[in-house]
Amino acid sequence: MVKSGLSKHTVAELRDLCKGQGLAISGKKSVLIERLVAAGIGEASTSGSTKSRLADLKAEIDDEDDALILEDDSTTVLPAEAEDAKPAEPDEPDDDEEGEVVEADILEGDVLEAEVIESEVMEVEVVEAVIVDKNVMVLEMEELTPIPTTKKSSSGKSSARKRAPKKTSPRKSSVRTSTSKIPAKRKIMATAIVFFLLAMTGWWYYTGTIEPFTPDPIRYGDSMHYSVSDGLFTAEGEYVEKVIEAFDSDEDDICRISVAFSGTGDISVTKGGESQLGGQSNNDLLGVVGQRGSYGADWLTVEKEFAQDFDDVTITRYKKNLIDSSRCNDKGASVFSNTLELKTTTWTELRSEDLLRSQIDYQVQLESSAYEGSITTFGLSGIFSSLGSLQSSISMAFAPVELKELIGDTLIEDGSSGSRMGWSWRVVGSEEKGGEMAWRIFMESDEIKKYCLGHAHITIWAQSDSPWASHQEVDILIGGDNDRDSCDATSQIINEWVVPDGTLEMRMNMQSSSIERGEKAVVFGRDYPTRPRSSDLKPEAVELSDWGENGTHLPDTSTRREHPLEMAVACVALLDGASGAKAALSGEGYVWRAVDDRSQTATTEWNLSWVDSDGMSGWVRFAISGDNASAENCAYLEAGAYEDGPSHDRNDIPESLTLAAMESRLLDSDRYPELTTGQAYLGDSTTMHDTVRYGHLITTTGSNFEQIAKWLDLDDGAGAATVDFRRSWDQGQWSNSFILAADASDGRVVGWSFARST
Repeated sequence: MVKSGLSKHTVAELRDLCKGQGLAISGKKSVLIERLVAAGIGEASTSGSTKSRLADLKAEIDDEDDALILEDDSTTVLPAEAEDAKPAEPDEPDDDEEGEVVEADILEGDVLEAEVIESEVMEVEVVEAVIVDKNVMVLEMEELTPIPTTKKSSSGKSSARKRAPKKTSPRKSSVRTSTSKIPAKRKIMATAIVFFLLAMTGWWYYTGTIEPFTPDPIRYGDSMHYSVSDGLFTAEGEYVEKVIEAFDSDEDDICRISVAFSGTGDISVTKGGESQLGGQSNNDLLGVVGQRGSYGADWLTVEKEFAQDFDDVTITRYKKNLIDSSRCNDKGASVFSNTLELKTTTWTELRSEDLLRSQIDYQVQLESSAYEGSITTFGLSGIFSSLGSLQSSISMAFAPVELKELIGDTLIEDGSSGSRMGWSWRVVGSEEKGGEMAWRIFMESDEIKKYCLGHAHITIWAQSDSPWASHQEVDILIGGDNDRDSCDATSQIINEWVVPDGTLEMRMNMQSSSIERGEKAVVFGRDYPTRPRSSDLKPEAVELSDWGENGTHLPDTSTRREHPLEMAVACVALLDGASGAKAALSGEGYVWRAVDDRSQTATTEWNLSWVDSDGMSGWVRFAISGDNASAENCAYLEAGAYEDGPSHDRNDIPESLTLAAMESRLLDSDRYPELTTGQAYLGDSTTMHDTVRYGHLITTTGSNFEQIAKWLDLDDGAGAATVDFRRSWDQGQWSNSFILAADASDGRVVGWSFARST
């Protein structure tokens, strides 16, 4: 085997062969062997070349004119000046300052063997000693051609041999004399040190540089283990409220929360088996994983997982200042020894290379309480594309960056740059990281910069033998003292409507500790016969309802719920105290937001938000019982008006599925088995849980939410109809909650989340 023969050679010999063939000399031994095999360099040429070079080196060293000749005397005297010399007998005095070249005996004894560093090819110089007098030695340097260094060890002794006397012509010398005496063995040691320093210089030169490279595609079965250090998460202002709400805390005097963490992580590419191919005629796509998308259809995907285990989490709470509640105290109360486990799984569709689905599973142990849950989102487009882009930008920071995904086929070299996946990047040089040279790449989030939300910076270090960043430093700040006045009007409105007041900061470092590569490369862009077509996903035109022209609400028509929206709207006309809602719905007004609550037995509570043709808007809350809308069955609870609600805009209300159709799609176990089996978040195929709360929202570009609609990538004259389902329930020691959001205009699920706590 050629490859096995090549493996017998040292790295230095292999690099010498690569250099002789005009090949790159970077990389480990296995990389060099593969490069030589690919170039057609076999065992015969390898051994011959190496032996030839070594023979040449030996011949050069044995050459009498280039040999280092040392006296076998105990001392050597270097005179200050030496005149023209002529041959003289070794033991006679030099009366006329002329003499002959002394025949130097090679020391008999142990030969000092210096272990030469196995490294790149380097140029060295051999010291030539010319003796002009028995007490005078002239040193000259002569360059040798580049030679491969080898690692040699031997415990044997080499016997000295005598050189034949050789006369030289008299020559001048300007070497000054010295009365110091240098023992012969010390001279040999000094020579060895010189060679060692030269070898070290060559090693530094070649290992202090890195070759440009194109990122290697990921492979099925790839995995990397890494450490996480210097982690810091800080929330202030309204972000604190979000954190407290997430952990179901009733503390209202907390103004800042800081979380310091460290731990380990693993990232991998799943290698799917034959059972995942589902209907494929062959195993060409072996490695893929089947998964359902936002419409509930089956796709072939590339599955990636990364898990993080933070076993050292310190949480510090800062309370409001008692004298000035707008300020936070400088000192906080810390709780140590908390734990956090995160696992994120993503599924990327094989042909389009679009993110089809992602899921985050988490477990938190905080003091005496436990929190766990999962968040599932689907590849976002249309009205949620900007949200998806922002989500992608932030999620990039939580795991080692995949180089191919960020950089594509661009060559990584000094000064190269690009923009992809919502991030701009540029190579800012190379440096040593983790004991090896790596390219340093600076990344900046385009979305966060565009909307003046703060900054998101990631610095990564890339090496050719890893598909992921070998080292990564994250610096994200949302909110804070950003110069929002310099942003455009759209960005400022998004900041006001979407971004909470306060700051959210995250920093952490990730460092690779081990990596294993799979065998089969992941190839995107490949089609497969079972791939769903767009006509199989979206609802047909006859399934959509166009109620915007003269209707009062999104049609419901549900038979699963006892009091659908049609009955609720009929109740409005019978309510005392709901004059604004009555007037709006009896004229050109319509319902733009509706939420029900069926947690009470035999009673449904509705909250309807309305807008009239003059742009006035408000809300009314009431309860329905019985099987029809009547004065006895419709009970008024309360009502109010919005100071800054949406404007009236019927033209932009989109055609949408009825609420009954949305229910049928969500409760279809063939589409979304997670919702009706296992924990059965919503119910079964025929019945929805009574504790599920239904809601819908109509957003148009002509409303006061115009800028938000623009941010959601709504075209002019377009609108969005979304539905949401919420459920809360207790089970054993756990308090559970579930939220789902979907697009009613085409039936796609945006995502859902499940959380529970003790």
